[in-house]
Amino acid sequence: MSLRPRTIGLGLGAAAAALAGFGLALGLQLALPLALPIAAVVGVGVGLLAAPARPSELVRLGVMPTTTAQALDAAAESAAATARAVGRLRGRPVWGTTGLDGELLALGSDIEGLAGQPALRSRSQTDGDVQTLFTLATDYLPTIVNLAIENDRMHASFSGGRPRAEIARNVEGLQAQTRVLGEVLERIESDVVRGVSRDAEQHAEFLRMRFAQTGAPELLDLSVPRQAPPPTIPDQPSNRPEHE
Repeated sequence: MSLRPRTIGLGLGAAAAALAGFGLALGLQLALPLALPIAAVVGVGVGLLAAPARPSELVRLGVMPTTTAQALDAAAESAAATARAVGRLRGRPVWGTTGLDGELLALGSDIEGLAGQPALRSRSQTDGDVQTLFTLATDYLPTIVNLAIENDRMHASFSGGRPRAEIARNVEGLQAQTRVLGEVLERIESDVVRGVSRDAEQHAEFLRMRFAQTGAPELLDLSVPRQAPPPTIPDQPSNRPEHE
């Protein structure tokens, strides 16, 4: 388990406050009662800088782009945004002993790597593998991270044993879903290696089956992603002469 950023921040803030207080009292020859409030402000500032704030919820994309390159670029960008959000939550108490934060970071990294694979980017149309990777990166994964952000908010608000136990169960459910998403990502990787493709409904059915088998709570919309309509071509004026 990694060190908790909030605990480290508080420790640094307290240390900075103490050092600032004695420094002001000695260096500027201020009375200790006057130096302590100033030192407290310094300590709070250092503590806030050392303990990153909770990230905002991630934006989920609803409609898939029309080209393979656009869909994969969007998947990579969303995975990178997810990694930044999880990084700001790294080591918080909400994760408990699950290690889910590390698993989410690894899944996002794998998505970015797969989205950059030439064998996948060279596909002439957005087939089921591309559609599922896009949905995984821009909908499923952000949904799980947003729920983790919400549970972190609740963890900070409630101190009782029962609420904390409920949050722990929530996080364990998110971990189970994350692992199933990792399985479908492995299926796409296998398709790319073998030069084959499954349609999006096959991938969605696999997810439904694995969620049922593992008992993971279904919090994701497993419907086939909607594609953006192709651009319309405006009518061109006719060059044919009009009849008199």
